[in-house]
Amino acid sequence: MNSLNFVLLGDTSIAIDLGKKGTTTDISIYDRKIADAIMMWTIPITYPDKIQSLLSAINLEEYAILNVGKLDKYTGEQILALDHLSMENGFILHSYEIDEDKLKSIIKNTNIRNYKFMQNLKEMKKAFKI
Repeated sequence: MNSLNFVLLGDTSIAIDLGKKGTTTDISIYDRKIADAIMMWTIPITYPDKIQSLLSAINLEEYAILNVGKLDKYTGEQILALDHLSMENGFILHSYEIDEDKLKSIIKNTNIRNYKFMQNLKEMKKAFKI
């Protein structure tokens, strides 16, 4: 059985739409079985109080989903963490309030510059066949 493992950062409220909540400690894991694959999303729930949960969640996974609700210091920290830990594969969602060109400018010299921008959760779920 195949597995796809994601770290979910930014606005993590979408996790409930992606999978069923499982284990929770400093991180929460959501999962879903689809055909012959298991999909898992890890959320650093004690971040920003504990930077360790952010780093642990990123290190556990193969892909990242950065769901940007606002451009603030926490978004910056998450971008830096993804860059520093060389998480080169992922997706970016953002709210309508975010200027996509500005966000692309912020990440242009990082390891996440090639993340695929998704228009909304529906498009991302379609891409994952959820």
